[in-house]
Amino acid sequence: MVTRADVARLAGTSTAVVTYVINNGPRPVATQTRERVLRAIEELGYRPNVLARALKAGTTQTVGFVVPDSRNPFFAELAHALEDVLFASGYALLVSNSADSLEREREHVRVLLDRQVDAVLLISLAGAAEVEQIIGAKKPAIVLHRVSGDSSASSICIDDKQAAFDIVHHLRADHGIDDIAMISGPPGAAVSAERERGWARAVTGDGRVVHETFSIAGGHAGAMRLLADAGRPRAVFAANDQQAIGVLKAAADLGLRVPDDVAVAGFDGTVESQFSVPSLTTVVQPSRQIAEAAFEILRTPQADTPVRRMLPHRLALRDSCGRH
Repeated sequence: MVTRADVARLAGTSTAVVTYVINNGPRPVATQTRERVLRAIEELGYRPNVLARALKAGTTQTVGFVVPDSRNPFFAELAHALEDVLFASGYALLVSNSADSLEREREHVRVLLDRQVDAVLLISLAGAAEVEQIIGAKKPAIVLHRVSGDSSASSICIDDKQAAFDIVHHLRADHGIDDIAMISGPPGAAVSAERERGWARAVTGDGRVVHETFSIAGGHAGAMRLLADAGRPRAVFAANDQQAIGVLKAAADLGLRVPDDVAVAGFDGTVESQFSVPSLTTVVQPSRQIAEAAFEILRTPQADTPVRRMLPHRLALRDSCGRH
């Protein structure tokens, strides 16, 4: 590995002068000396140890982001928004995929902390009370869903319970549909529980709920269980857009028309939801606002009290639930 001492020897100067050239200060360097140092750097292929310099300055200007499934379009869109916001201020984003494994999620958080990231952003598979054990208190942590009231982590989220209620209430109040089943996420996941509570508050009677992975395959499997018999519900609310697209496929496989035979609604507001056939009615999460709020928390010196930010959601009413 080429060092500053190697550069100094080739340039015929001291390592301190090499440092001044690389950092543009704090002391001035004569033009000819600066040119010799720059030629030596280019000839030797020297690269400054950015991590060591960052640690000395107290920041690595990197942020870790752990998601349950990096293939999920909503997480990809959110990562893209985060990268845009961070890049504009000289930060880099490291994305880790927990692959729907709580053990792998814990390991990713540990590795990111070991790499001295400035903060960890987390969408956890754990329930709200368990998140504290995963993140600890070694670095600023921002959880992108609801956390328990006594958590030391800051959080940014929409009101998942209210958003689920709003879209299910739309199916009832605006389309007159009372029999609304739900395909929820894995039991115990924080967002699953909140969205399920919102659905339960909006439906009449018990309703039917099945638990599947947050994926197209999970939505398809859940819908086949709900729609394959004569007692099928008149509408299905899926806990994310990927599941909802799986419901559309299951309906097609069973020869059912959407929305005439079964109405469908999703959650997240991904770009894909606009281009499904039929286009998907869904809850839209504000990805850009989430990213900007996360960076604002990151850049603001933290007091002992964690920050809680609740952002607004909106409904995108499209063809999958009927005419509006």
